[in-house]
Amino acid sequence: MLEEAEVAKVDKSGLYRIYEAWPEYAIQASNIRVNLPSYDKIENIILAGMGGSACPADIIRNWLSPQIEVPLIVVRDSRLPSFVSKNTLVIASSVSGDTRETILAARQASEKKAILATVSAGGKLAKFSEKHSIPHTTVRKLQVPRASLLFVLFPMVSMLSGLDIIRPPRYEIDEAKKTLSKIWGTISVNVPFERNPAKALADRLRGGIPIIFSADLLSAAATRFKDCLNENSKIHAFSDSLPEIAHNEIEAWNNDWDDVLKPVLLRQPVENENVKERFKAFEELFTAREIIPSNIVAEGETLLSNILGMIYLLDYASIYLATLKKVDPTPTPNIDALKAKLDARLSSIDMIIEKS
Repeated sequence: MLEEAEVAKVDKSGLYRIYEAWPEYAIQASNIRVNLPSYDKIENIILAGMGGSACPADIIRNWLSPQIEVPLIVVRDSRLPSFVSKNTLVIASSVSGDTRETILAARQASEKKAILATVSAGGKLAKFSEKHSIPHTTVRKLQVPRASLLFVLFPMVSMLSGLDIIRPPRYEIDEAKKTLSKIWGTISVNVPFERNPAKALADRLRGGIPIIFSADLLSAAATRFKDCLNENSKIHAFSDSLPEIAHNEIEAWNNDWDDVLKPVLLRQPVENENVKERFKAFEELFTAREIIPSNIVAEGETLLSNILGMIYLLDYASIYLATLKKVDPTPTPNIDALKAKLDARLSSIDMIIEKS
């Protein structure tokens, strides 16, 4: 089951082939040269993006939250918080370079005289940056923005390092690349179903609604999996994190939907006692209802490698699930139709840039 011929027949655009090359793309992405803004003092950080371009920001927030000394938030909107000032670092990223919300957020950051840098594969964000002399880093766009994650993530990490916000993360980056290569050896399309955890997960989720639970430090992977299940597999999915789910979400597991919902628990190889005991309690509740959750344990020696390795496996699982459902994972017709409607109803980005 899920041999390459079967995957290729459904995945007509060959999205899976990009994931076959992710370990090599990680090497390429980590070598991208970045353009840095000048600054006097950085008091807070905003990473602005939407969809697949926001995932790298989520990863950075998870990874750095235990160590970073200034506030860092992720903004998925066209509006920035009122506290943005000349001492706020704003990194606005859009793989396509044409994301309306991100361009508007960059414009607002520029108007507020924030420390601004942009990341894209070109498009209108690059045009806006050139017009206003904003440091712009050009990255590679793969087949779809969501598959281009590494080409946004690693340059953003290089920016934070180059601005002395974090120490040069050479070990963390190298370990992440090693982890991706190791995981490729278990989830590649050429690895048989019996030894392939991504294929097995896809099979378990078939015919149900995935409910993804994680500890907060893996919430980026949970959100990313939900998004890829939406875009690649074309199914509904939901995600939440510990310990919050102990105060609300768990109560809903007591009705006729239990046989439809498919819990997925995203675990770290080493967990603190609070996280470990909560997961244990949830599994006991599921078992009492004859529900078997899917436990996915991250690999790697660092938090960054844990997150990236897990995302790699889960992304590929969403492609395998699309294959089982016989839907091409690449096209996103509903998203395209909605964007077209909004473009017809709202001021064009070209006009916004022209007037800025």
